[in-house]
Amino acid sequence: MTRMLRGQIWKATLDVEVGPKLYVVVSHNARNKNFDTALCVRLTTTERHSHLPQVVPISPGEIVNGWVACDSLTEIWDDDLDDDRPIGNLSPTMMRTLQPGLCAALGF
Repeated sequence: MTRMLRGQIWKATLDVEVGPKLYVVVSHNARNKNFDTALCVRLTTTERHSHLPQVVPISPGEIVNGWVACDSLTEIWDDDLDDDRPIGNLSPTMMRTLQPGLCAALGF
């Protein structure tokens, strides 16, 4: 069983017709250790909705480029993962930057 941790970026395939996408874990590590899933949001390089408050630009210097689509909150299972290791992590600063986007996506 893979233990996904907050801030890690994973490649996962949720729909075989769409193919693999990148996701960042946003759920708390205590939750991740007690469940067989992690709550994740999708990363995108498409700026189509980048003007919305729930779409957060990834800061320069991070391991990936683009935006975090905070409104695409989904549960990821080990079986969804394409690899047995994350491709990297977002920085703690970037994870804090996601908070307003997550709140906007959830209506807070």
